Amino acid sequence: MTDQFSGVVWSAAAELEVLAGVISSPDRAEAAFERLTPEHFHDPVHGRIWSVFADLKRAGQGLDPVVIGHRLGADQGFTEFGGVRGLVDLIEKGSPFGLSARVDVLSDLYTRRSVEALAREMIVRARDTGDEAGDQILAVFEREAHGIAQKTSVADAWTSAGDMMAQAIQTARAREGRVMFPIGLPSVDQQLRGLNAGEVTVIGGWTGMGKSIAGLQVAKGCGSQNIGVAYFSLEMSEVPMAMRMACDLAYDRSAASYHGRTTNITMDRAIAGDLEPWEWAKVEEARAIVDQWPIFFDMRPNLTVAQIKAATVRLHRLWAKHGVVPGPVIIDHIGKVKPSNTRAGSVTAETKDVSNDLMAMAKDLDVPMVVLTQLNRTVENGAGKDKRPTLGSVKDSGAVVEDARQLIFVYRPEYYLREPFEHEDPMAKAEREAELEKVRNHFYWIIEKNSNGPRKQVRTYCKADCSAVRDWTPA
Repeated sequence: MTDQFSGVVWSAAAELEVLAGVISSPDRAEAAFERLTPEHFHDPVHGRIWSVFADLKRAGQGLDPVVIGHRLGADQGFTEFGGVRGLVDLIEKGSPFGLSARVDVLSDLYTRRSVEALAREMIVRARDTGDEAGDQILAVFEREAHGIAQKTSVADAWTSAGDMMAQAIQTARAREGRVMFPIGLPSVDQQLRGLNAGEVTVIGGWTGMGKSIAGLQVAKGCGSQNIGVAYFSLEMSEVPMAMRMACDLAYDRSAASYHGRTTNITMDRAIAGDLEPWEWAKVEEARAIVDQWPIFFDMRPNLTVAQIKAATVRLHRLWAKHGVVPGPVIIDHIGKVKPSNTRAGSVTAETKDVSNDLMAMAKDLDVPMVVLTQLNRTVENGAGKDKRPTLGSVKDSGAVVEDARQLIFVYRPEYYLREPFEHEDPMAKAEREAELEKVRNHFYWIIEKNSNGPRKQVRTYCKADCSAVRDWTPA
């Protein structure tokens, strides 16, 4: 029985017709030069001829058969093709009419060959039960398939300014002033107008300042509105992450404090399992609440952007079945994303690659991308009491700042103040306590870059040991 998949999907006639149409009327072949590369020709001789065509076109020269023949020189395949005489025959047979349709055929056949080659490769890798995991194979497949689509989908790349503006007006009218992807703190959302689909928002902070608290607040703000959240925790493990959410949801701002200690559930006690029965009941209540929200975590370390995207696409398919609107993808944090290509130990170059890939992912999936990032030591080592970060504080690469449409720094001034020692001079002790009390629970969202609005600084309330963030003024 003949293998129905034997042979290669191509058309020698279509390739010759395109070459003939172009060499006979190069001034009417702009679209062909824009869409086709030598790879689109399965016959290697046809591909080499097209390469010379394209070189001469870029140089502003005509497609003279003698010049083309000289360029190809003693190419054995070109000699068998007929050499210069073969090119003259193409001119005599060629016609620009119907060239666009024949270019479409070549583009379609190239796509089919590319898909088939990728499928065959994936079959071999899938059958090899070696070290490569199934999800890694799937991530490669989806990345490569996306690359094929990027090369072949040319016709729909352009949108007229009028159509684009009409779509923007329709989208803005439909929002009716609502924040589509909220952070969940009205005071912050009022200034930022929420997150935006297709854009990257970077949240930066020094170690221990509250980046993960801010990331979880974004997840809670969207998830509580039945907006899907994909949270990639590349550093923190399951138990600390889950207990942070539990402590936040169980937090009661009006609960009493005794001798400076809160009666709320703190993360250290929750993680250690050192809770009273009534506190366990509150944790279970928090679990029941969050169980209704479409917030999903991927806790695997060392993921590449391609793997993150592949996992997100699969999650979007799941949400589509249940009517969940895809929302923010949260990366905690960019320094833990594995670069697709190593850059000889250059962390800056690798971070730039990752940042560019995340920006492209946000646009491709049309969802907000929230990227958490560490800061460098310029703030820590700076003189003076004002330790607020600036754009120069972002670690490793300025590309993170450039690619972000919004850049927010989280800042807790009490982080830099310490409780006084018991043996301190009473006057110094009183001054230290007063200074600490001035900034107690202050948690600032410093909107340092905002491409869609003004820069602002918003004060909110934070009980860091309970992982709880609230508006400064209770609603």
